[in-house]
Amino acid sequence: MTRFAWHPKFGIYQKYCVVIVDGTIAIPESFSFDQAATLPLAYLTAALGLYTSMQLPLPLDAAGKVTPSITGETLLVWGGSSSVGALAVQLGVISGFRVISTASPRNFEYVKSLGAEKVLDYRDADIVDQIKALAPGLRYAYDAISENGSIEATFSALDHPAAEVVLVLPFSGAVPGSTRTHYNLAGGIYGPGHEAALSSLIPLWDALMRQGKVIPNPVKVMPNGLNSIDEGFDLMRQGKVSGVKLVYHPQETRI
Repeated sequence: MTRFAWHPKFGIYQKYCVVIVDGTIAIPESFSFDQAATLPLAYLTAALGLYTSMQLPLPLDAAGKVTPSITGETLLVWGGSSSVGALAVQLGVISGFRVISTASPRNFEYVKSLGAEKVLDYRDADIVDQIKALAPGLRYAYDAISENGSIEATFSALDHPAAEVVLVLPFSGAVPGSTRTHYNLAGGIYGPGHEAALSSLIPLWDALMRQGKVIPNPVKVMPNGLNSIDEGFDLMRQGKVSGVKLVYHPQETRI
């Protein structure tokens, strides 16, 4: 048996790939394939952080209905217009959190449309003070950027003796003694030892999709299939991909 993800058949950048059946759901008719393609990595990364690492209760009742499970708490999502950040905002709101987020001003309305109560410009010099004013005693945060000073700013905004923050990149710097950090790698959920997380998060994902609770990332379809992958990476390196998810159609590749 080939170990999952250790063979090209499991990879991306191809029209069809092999997946674990227990980690898949049906695409509702209301979603296009392009829209659906934006969700698996973003959803699992956000959900792992909130429900597996932080061990927050799933917003799903015994009958399979999506139902808020948190009351009276605020969640800070740093980078709410990113792919993972957008799902973290939505899952936070769905769970019952009051969500505040950061983004570029051009993406404020997009992040608000996802349910964030307040969106702040992450470049403001007083961003930490703004967050503290909006959410004194902040306990929970999800840093969907985890670089360029976002981690340190998030730490500074937290103000609780049992604060928790989810990071999407490794961090080797100093962590405040009152803060517990979680580092998530979404692909790890398919490996041995993560069966419980997979079995809990996939039914929630299915319910969210079927009940129309999730908004997919805005899509930018890149032309000419795989021929434009380098162009896509260049756009990302130049910081020109914001608030959208690049999608490729391998079958449109010109050979």
